[in-house]
Amino acid sequence: MSNTPVPTPEEAVAAKRYMVMNLVRLCAIVAVGLGIAIAREVIALPYALGVALAVAGLVAFFFLPVMLAKRWKAGDRGEQ
Repeated sequence: MSNTPVPTPEEAVAAKRYMVMNLVRLCAIVAVGLGIAIAREVIALPYALGVALAVAGLVAFFFLPVMLAKRWKAGDRGEQ
């Protein structure tokens, strides 16, 4: 038998949200990498697509987790 405590529902929700935020950041890093590869012509796609993908990845990395946290916090308080 294991001595690990059973997480409360609040802890389970927090863990899921943490995983989602980190997955968003990881996907954003992948988008930046692909964008750079396209812009450097490692992948044969239009240059503008590479730049747009890299910029979108940077914006997503820095701002999307913050927006998710604010939305979740407002939902926890019952605001919309």
